[in-house]
Amino acid sequence: MIILNGWVVKIKKIIILSYSLVVLISLCTFVTALLEVCEDIETPGNACMLITPPINCDVYNYSIIKDNSSTIINSYLTNFSYTDSMYYINFSQSAGSYIVKLCDNTTSIIKVENNENTQLWIYISAILLFLTLLALGYYLREGTFIIIAGMLSLIIALSLVTVGFPGLTDTFLRNGIVIILCGIGFYFILAPSLELIQEWKDSP
Repeated sequence: MIILNGWVVKIKKIIILSYSLVVLISLCTFVTALLEVCEDIETPGNACMLITPPINCDVYNYSIIKDNSSTIINSYLTNFSYTDSMYYINFSQSAGSYIVKLCDNTTSIIKVENNENTQLWIYISAILLFLTLLALGYYLREGTFIIIAGMLSLIIALSLVTVGFPGLTDTFLRNGIVIILCGIGFYFILAPSLELIQEWKDSP
């Protein structure tokens, strides 16, 4: 009977570790969605990375021109790969059409348009994952799931600050939601962590 219980504990730990790995991969995907490689069409305020092909210039700078009229940014490229002479630009602008002109006179066009559905589905998925983690954590009495849920709550709060929420223009309301999410996140991280530390101290 003792051997059987030992196997049950081992199987339970394997399931928990496997699910935790899936959750961590999902969290990494959610985080990388905040700063991804720029595409031809982007969402307003979404931060992305524009990577240049290999270029050769005397001065490695670039310009961003909005709506074929006014230059809004003149700055220097950041090195991406020393061996391949590749550079990158951190791009985050409001709605409009932009021309990015590099120091070798090559250009690319990025259109920034509202795409609220994608952002909305990301938030819905994150919230469902948060609730699932909490349910599993309390049902299995496994603090690891609850801690990961707290981390996800903080990531959602960070996303609200950096990217925003579709249709939410009230800054006061957004900041209030961010504070609540941060409080929830810190609680679900600290409370189980303290319990785990106490269990380790009490274990022989």
